[in-house]
Amino acid sequence: RRVPRKRSRVVILWLAATVEDRALEIRTSVEAHSNAAIAVSSSSGLKRILHLALAISNFTNSGTARSNVAGVKLSSLLKLRNTKTTPTDSHHQIKNLLAFVVKHVGIEPDALRTELSSDMLAASYLTTPRNEIKTLINQLGAELDVAKAECESLKGASHQDIALTNATTICNTAEKAITELRADFDEMEKAVDQMLATYGEAPNADFEELLRSIDRFVVYYEDESRELDEADARRKRREQLAQKQQEREKAIGVLQTNKYKREASSRDSSNPSPPTGGALRAALKRIASGRALEFTDETKKKSSSQQYTTLKSFAHEKISQIRGAHRPQDNDDYDDDDDDEFD
Repeated sequence: RRVPRKRSRVVILWLAATVEDRALEIRTSVEAHSNAAIAVSSSSGLKRILHLALAISNFTNSGTARSNVAGVKLSSLLKLRNTKTTPTDSHHQIKNLLAFVVKHVGIEPDALRTELSSDMLAASYLTTPRNEIKTLINQLGAELDVAKAECESLKGASHQDIALTNATTICNTAEKAITELRADFDEMEKAVDQMLATYGEAPNADFEELLRSIDRFVVYYEDESRELDEADARRKRREQLAQKQQEREKAIGVLQTNKYKREASSRDSSNPSPPTGGALRAALKRIASGRALEFTDETKKKSSSQQYTTLKSFAHEKISQIRGAHRPQDNDDYDDDDDDEFD
């Protein structure tokens, strides 16, 4: 027997079997796009980066036709890393414009990644594309229209009450799911359009490609930040080594100075200079007059042991010179035994 309206009945059965799973898949994609669009629109870190990049661009292009631009697009973020800088020394840390932004914008990579989670962005650009979601929803709507037409056809046949009841239930379930999907899709479209407008992108821009670029940019941002931290650690290490070297050289200089002082003091101790002062003048006067040198206890107290010994030795030498050159013939005050007075 020929089955009437085979296609419409197959559509109803297809809706009954797949509408919930298909609606869930579409809803997941819609939510992923909405979450990504809202996160990018509200990212304060990304806006600060773009503001700094804009200021740098206007400064470097000052006086040219490319100066005083109104903004920097999201699609230009990856160009920051490709813009090289001129190194000023062998330890130059800023190798490109992105490194300069990372160093001066004051945003930690972890904070930026918290705002723009890689999982969240990937969930959007790896799922069903934005322009295909509407097609899938419309496809469900077309199938629903076929199912509703079949329900109307079944109403005229009394022996099809059970089939009509089942078809009506399927249609109601599918209609509710499609209505919710269309509402969610409209909210997603508003969020995406707002994000594109916020960053000056065209309304028909490839949303998924922009998210992919943002995700890659955050990875580059993390890499540049890590390289700057490593370079800063190496610089601090060099400064510490240089400081230790200076301290070591200073300590060596102090040790050498002390060594020279000790050697000079040792030479002075082994070859003491003749004493000076009143004690020496008094001794020389007595020597000049041919008289023996007498040392009183008071003189010993005033002179140190070294001075006393040196004075004694010096006096002996002078007396010997005087004896040889001017030995008195008859001088009762001079006697060879007078030398015992030095002991």
